[in-house]
Amino acid sequence: GFLFLKDKLMTVLSACKKKDWILVCDEAFIDFVKDGQNITLLREVTRVKKLLVLRSFTKFFALPGLRIGYLVADKKLVDKISPYQPPWSVNILAQRVASEVIKDKDYIRKSKEFIFKEREFFFKELEKIKNLQAFPPSANFILCRLKKASFNSTALSKKLGKLGILIRDCSNFQGLDNHYFRVAVRKREENLKLLASLEKVL
Repeated sequence: GFLFLKDKLMTVLSACKKKDWILVCDEAFIDFVKDGQNITLLREVTRVKKLLVLRSFTKFFALPGLRIGYLVADKKLVDKISPYQPPWSVNILAQRVASEVIKDKDYIRKSKEFIFKEREFFFKELEKIKNLQAFPPSANFILCRLKKASFNSTALSKKLGKLGILIRDCSNFQGLDNHYFRVAVRKREENLKLLASLEKVL
């Protein structure tokens, strides 16, 4: 959930422009970011012809089964990519749902308010747990590291699984090892259950 700030992204964008490289920016989780509208590179698309921004409906709008998203880029770049797109890649149901949910301003506002508030609470509580390091989140999940060398994320995942709790074992993530795992920000009662279980297991 680490977030690159706008100035860092602009530095990368400038370097790519000088090299005449295409920059692909994945903004699938941007809706979970506070002040995300000031961090996005969407506005740069009109200025930089080789910038491609990816967005998703599956994360913020909780539509994983529909597998729908979109890209924003200069028309010439889109025309080059289009021939590689599978025919009928988005069904009519997904199109209809996406066109409706994006107009639901009330859902967007309430969801952001909930996520921002619950994420802050969850992170602060995770920081209190002994033998656990929680990293400041920007999205709707929090990366954690087990401090005990003798206890790894795979073992933790199995123990919590027996309690009906699923976490994301990050041992196969590039740059991480078997002491890292990820937890999602959920409803207060679910977060409290996970916190209590972590206290018990660790």
